[in-house]
Formats: sequence, structure tokens, C-alpha cells
Amino acid sequence: MDSLLIFTLCCIITSVSGQIGWWGGAVSQKRDCFWHAYGQYGHCDKVADARGGYAFRKRRVRVQTPARNGGSPCAGSDHEYAPCTSEEYTGTIFVRSVSTMIGDDSSSTPDIISLSSTTTMCTDGDDDIYDQFGHLLARGNSCERKRRRRRGILRTKRQAPYPLTIKNRDVLFMIDESSSVGSLNFQKFVRFAKAVVGSLCGAISVGMDTTRVGVLNFDRAQHVEIDFDRYFAKAQLLTGMSNNVRYHEGTSSSTCLVNALRYARTQMFTSSRGSRVGVRGTERMMILLTDGCANCGTDDNVKTDLNRIGEAFERQGISILTYLVTGIAGKCFNIMKGLSDGSHCYQQFHSPTWAKFDEVIQSVETSPCMDAWYIGNSCN
Repeated sequence: MDSLLIFTLCCIITSVSGQIGWWGGAVSQKRDCFWHAYGQYGHCDKVADARGGYAFRKRRVRVQTPARNGGSPCAGSDHEYAPCTSEEYTGTIFVRSVSTMIGDDSSSTPDIISLSSTTTMCTDGDDDIYDQFGHLLARGNSCERKRRRRRGILRTKRQAPYPLTIKNRDVLFMIDESSSVGSLNFQKFVRFAKAVVGSLCGAISVGMDTTRVGVLNFDRAQHVEIDFDRYFAKAQLLTGMSNNVRYHEGTSSSTCLVNALRYARTQMFTSSRGSRVGVRGTERMMILLTDGCANCGTDDNVKTDLNRIGEAFERQGISILTYLVTGIAGKCFNIMKGLSDGSHCYQQFHSPTWAKFDEVIQSVETSPCMDAWYIGNSCN
């Protein structure tokens, strides 16, 4: 009697709901495919356009829950594109250049590793980038440009060829606080530096054994704001940059770049300041933020001095990325090109106005984070 009652109940439930079979098991229903919401847009990229030039665009993707049991498949693509601005692209290539090094002559040795087997962040033949108005945004360092520099300006080998095993970095922000920058725009430089720090995550976030950050301000004097070994957590460093990196009104008359670079090389990248000098697997990098070439000395003297200083930095294995906010990029890029050693995809960046620089800052602040150091194509 009990078994008959159970069988009857099962049949009734089946006829009403269609969810349970006569044996009591579940019956799978047909389900159509459906799309989930799009994720955030990724980096801004340069792509060829139909007119033989190039345009800037960014991409975002979405995932689907697939159909089952004869349901209808999803229609449409899993990604879509949107245009982006030249300022967004400048922010993208700056972040990529920070995270990517071009392989050196030693790239075939066991010490050289790529932290991504599928991602190529920069390629041979990277070219100068201009916006639609002809403003130079970034100067590329192709492999051929690196070879020319190695044959010409610098004929000696590095004391310690890098990248070695890229797992640590000491990054120094050298920030111009001269009177031509002013207090308000100086804070924009600080905000940009904080955006770069904020983009470091995962295995390369700020830490004692990962990425260390120092800050040096300069005008006609040098001001050490943060040593490399002061903060070993990203949140603490960002707070420290907000509280401790300040504009020094009393010495802000001039842009004595040559003196500041000499100080950075000899006084900042030292063990006493927390830099990991001679520690295997540590790259040392300086990010220079300025609004001009220099005004302590004539242009010819400054250019000669910068070439010599660039050679000294290169021999010590310290790379320099320069961000220039000014309307005279061509002249300054020419004077300062000796600071570029060809170790990164791009090493000279430019915004023609402070308003344009604001857009670049926003691009870096909202860009996907960097979670690994990369090695681009070898320049053997």
C-alpha cells in the first residue's frame, strides 16, 4: 500500500510540474544561452585604420552561460571596442614601458626569464607616437635605436647587464618642483607617481623583497622625501606620499636637472638609502617628472652633461623614464635623449599641456594593474 501511494504521488507531481520523473529523478529543462554583463575596458591600443594611419581603441569582454538541452545559442560577439584618446594611449604605453624591458645581449643566459610566456608587451620597431595635432607623445626605443646607442655613445659593457631575473625593482620618482611647475602642478606630478604605485599589484606590489619606492624632489636644490626602505606596504607608501612629498617654496626658482641627476645616482641609489645595490635580480629605475630640460647652464652644456650622466646611469644598470609636460617637447627630447638607454619600449613621454596631463593621470589611475615584470623582444 505504501509503495503504491508513493508511485501515485510521483506521477501526479510529474504531470503537474514536469520537474521529476516517475522514478523520482530530476528532468533537465531546455535553457537558452545568455550573456553576462561586460567587464571593464582594458588598455588603450594603437591599431591601423583604413586610411593607412592609426587610431586608438580599447576592448572589453563578456562571458556567456552556454545553452543546454537544445536551447538557443548566444548571438553576437564576446567583445566590443570603443575609441580612446591619445592621452589614454600615452598612459597605456607608459605603464607598459614601466613593466617591460627589452632583452639585452645576455638574454640567452639562464638568468633571463620572461614572467609571461604568452604576452608580448612591446615589439621591435616601436616608433614615435603623435596625436592628431602632431604633438609628440612618446619616443620609441626600437632595437635598432638601441644598437646605434651601444655602438656610438656607450662602447663599454654594463657592470651588471640586466634584466637578470626580474623579480625586484627599486623605483625612484624624481619630481621637478621649480617655479615654472608651481605648487598646483607639482601636486599633479605627485598624483601621477601615486597612480603608478597604485598600478603595482600581486607579485610586484610594494614590499621589502619586491618593489621599493623612493621620492626625490629637485629645483635648485635636492630634497629627499622618501627613502627606498621607509615603506614596505603599498597603502602605507601612498599615504606617505600624500603626507610627506611637499613643495619647497623657498628653493623653487630653477630646474637644476644635471645636479639632481648626479645626486640621484650617487646619493639615492645607495645601500644607505635602502636601494638594493648589487642584489641579484633587482632592477633599478628612475622616473623623472619635469616641465623642462634644465635652466642651470646653456643648452649645449646641459646636453653634453646629460649624455655623460646617461652613460654613468647605464653602466650602473639604472634605467630612466622621462615624462615631460611642456610645449617644446622636440627641443627638450633632443637635449635629454642621452638619458634613454634603449632598455624599455619607450623612455621619453610628453604632454603638451597640464590639462592633457590630467587625462593621462586619469588613464593610469583606471588602467588594469601590473602584476608581473615582462621582457620584450631581444635586441641581440
